[in-house]
Amino acid sequence: MARQDENVLWRFLRGCFLLKLGVIDIGTNSVRMLIVIKEQELLVRGSYLVTTRMGQGMAASTCLQEEAIVRTVKALREFQDICSGQGVEKVILIATSAVREASNKEYFLDKVKRELGWQIRVISGEEEARLGYLGVVKGLPQKLEHPLVIDIGGGSTELIWESQNGVNYTSSKVGAVRMTEMKSSKSVIYRILQPVLEKVKEDLPSNTVGIGGTATTLAAIDQELAVYAPDKVHGYRLSLQRITEIGERLAAMDLHARRQVKGLQPERADIILAGIVILEVILSELGLPEIVVSETDIMYGLAYDYFYSGPSMCKLEV
Repeated sequence: MARQDENVLWRFLRGCFLLKLGVIDIGTNSVRMLIVIKEQELLVRGSYLVTTRMGQGMAASTCLQEEAIVRTVKALREFQDICSGQGVEKVILIATSAVREASNKEYFLDKVKRELGWQIRVISGEEEARLGYLGVVKGLPQKLEHPLVIDIGGGSTELIWESQNGVNYTSSKVGAVRMTEMKSSKSVIYRILQPVLEKVKEDLPSNTVGIGGTATTLAAIDQELAVYAPDKVHGYRLSLQRITEIGERLAAMDLHARRQVKGLQPERADIILAGIVILEVILSELGLPEIVVSETDIMYGLAYDYFYSGPSMCKLEV
């Protein structure tokens, strides 16, 4: 069978069954899970997050810390119980920056495989960027023409944009957890990002989308959401001026006071300032006035890839 025909058949067969899919992203700051089904479109049936700080201490060491591994495995076990209870038929697990860079990542991967029977795929920064971009363009209600997507994670920041040569993906070792632990100044962050920003300027998009915890948290803070509401965050617009004002307000508080701010998860209170500075540097250097915040990111992109791509994605199944 020709490759193209095989992919068409694959998509048809998946569309015939109401498959319940679990997608898990093991990040530097948190472990997240999305439960998705495919009807006429992808429908989210559950969203879960546990802050495990997997990248703890990696600014000074290349090793995942044992306590961080224990926290993460515990969160994965909780997710496994949820999947069993909700009848999830397939689970896909990916790991990003912290695990990607760890010298002892095989220890962690083997531990999860041994204790939970789950196999984790460690993806590259470029693949992380591609999936994040896919999640945005397929998940935002308003269709933005060729957006620049900014994904600020705990350990890295991905920038994705379209140019005449196609879609460009970049990944820089600038993240909210990493920069907090390194106590990096705004000038240091700019120096790391500057080569990438110069490249973006060559084909500067007219629209900008923010994904990841920094962007969604800013949207929640601006709306003073006592309880996080994805539908109020998804598609929310934030100006650079407003982002700066929120950053200045939070910077004037001590950690205890920041933990009381509506819309700010207490577990994120210590790293939010670094995330805001990263976003400010990108927007101000590129002369961009605002971002649209997207709830659909790498996990939604991965789910979309699973349902609509060919059998090459089989290697991700567990």
